Amino acid sequence: MTKALSRRERMLLAQIEDQLREDDAALDRCLRSMLPAPAPTGALYRIPGVALYVLVPAAVALLATAVATSSPVLIAAFAGVWALTFACLVLLVCRWSRRNSAERRGRGEADGGDGGKKP
Repeated sequence: MTKALSRRERMLLAQIEDQLREDDAALDRCLRSMLPAPAPTGALYRIPGVALYVLVPAAVALLATAVATSSPVLIAAFAGVWALTFACLVLLVCRWSRRNSAERRGRGEADGGDGGKKP
């Protein structure tokens, strides 16, 4: 099982990395490339969440009218909107899952290979 570094250990590690960066430019590039990327933000990142607010009511409305009228065009439109809704939902669940697992790893709660058994 892995333990998170203490505050003092993190500080010492940062000092060692700073000293190594001053000594070797190639090592500095290597150490910088290991840093985690910043979390994505902005309008483009929020599109799937906002789209669900529009697509879910549209899919329900299209389903209701397609059932009432039995129109092939409305059924096809519902299928398309439903597929987009499902794709947005899968994207959001994958994003949530990645964020959740990264947070667990950061806190040291990830499975240490012992199958989740406590010692």
